[in-house]
Amino acid sequence: MSEQKTNEIEINGVVDYIDAIIALTNDEKQKFIFRGQPSTRYDVSSGAYRVISDTRKDGKVNVEDIKRYHQLLLEQAHKINSDEERQLSSSPFELLAILQHGGAKTGLIDFSYNPLVALFFACLTDEKSENDDGVVYYVKKSKFA
Repeated sequence: MSEQKTNEIEINGVVDYIDAIIALTNDEKQKFIFRGQPSTRYDVSSGAYRVISDTRKDGKVNVEDIKRYHQLLLEQAHKINSDEERQLSSSPFELLAILQHGGAKTGLIDFSYNPLVALFFACLTDEKSENDDGVVYYVKKSKFA
């Protein structure tokens, strides 16, 4: 298993953040995607993963668990939206994206090409993360080719 390289940079303001992004993206040949989270206390994981792992004594989740969860989620979405005038997306993936942006916990994980969008999500707080530092992760786009 390969080790992930981590470059931690402490940011104390928007100017620091923008300077770090400019330095990171200075090489126009490298493209990055970004993810912002309001807490450093949890790893990058999907809402579905967190929901399923919270129901398990050992916290372990496998691919079949995620598939079953998505199947039930999509079935519920189709039951709720049985009105023929409102057609649901033809692709299960598109429907999951719509559901996620409506607040459903899916197996999808949001990334953005825009580092300022990631910063926005890193600055959000809730009752679980109000005293935590936010974090922005970045990954070379080529890793997802």
